[in-house]
Amino acid sequence: YGVWRQPPFLQGMSAQATEEYRKIYENESMTKEQLTNAISAWAETNKVAPQVSAFNDEQNKKSKKENDEITAAVKELPAV
Repeated sequence: YGVWRQPPFLQGMSAQATEEYRKIYENESMTKEQLTNAISAWAETNKVAPQVSAFNDEQNKKSKKENDEITAAVKELPAV
């Protein structure tokens, strides 16, 4: 998945909580739904659910914007 970039909601968290999150996030055997559920459970346990939700919303907005920009650029390409 590339370089680990620590999400802002991990700032100030214990090393144990951070490592638990990282293990969940990097578990490639989980489906997207399982990953989402595991992170949600971790967030509830660590009392950062609102921060995780806000982070996810922001990430989704960025992804949508990027996808929209790519779609617009592809539409500008000449037909072959």
